Amino acid sequence: MRAYLLTLVLLSAPALAQFDELPATLERLRSATLSGDYQTLVALTHPKAIAAQGGQEAALEHAEQAFLELAQSGLKRSQYQIETPKDFYPAGDDWVAFALTHSRYESASQVISEDGYLIAVRPKASADWHFIDGAGVEFPQQIYDYFPALPQGLAIPQKRSKIRLITPWSPKKNP
Repeated sequence: MRAYLLTLVLLSAPALAQFDELPATLERLRSATLSGDYQTLVALTHPKAIAAQGGQEAALEHAEQAFLELAQSGLKRSQYQIETPKDFYPAGDDWVAFALTHSRYESASQVISEDGYLIAVRPKASADWHFIDGAGVEFPQQIYDYFPALPQGLAIPQKRSKIRLITPWSPKKNP
């Protein structure tokens, strides 16, 4: 029995090794997000998401505008975490995974926490990962529209936002 389990572990190791580049690419994406490097974000965006925005130039304009609007709103992204996925799904010529994200935005008057996900996509014939932000996915069928060969019935991660208003503290006045 132990020999069987060892064989299973050894046989699965090369399969997982094909995804070794993903953590470094996720860190690159995280750093670009925190620093406002919209060119890198667009470079890491999946071609289907670029096309849906009207092409490369439009995607660059949208990304730059999103960072400007965030700055103008007074909110600052103070945290951004991306979990490395453990499950990878075949989708025709691609591998697809869901990377959970956790964001925190802060201003003088509020804190916003968001849980979301990225759709990580890598062609089977390449080591390059690209991403689609799950924030733009309104219903799970959209994911299957992008990747029709993706196995049906996958548990699509949930998105969630929580806003906490900050009220300044003031001492109570005694009558």
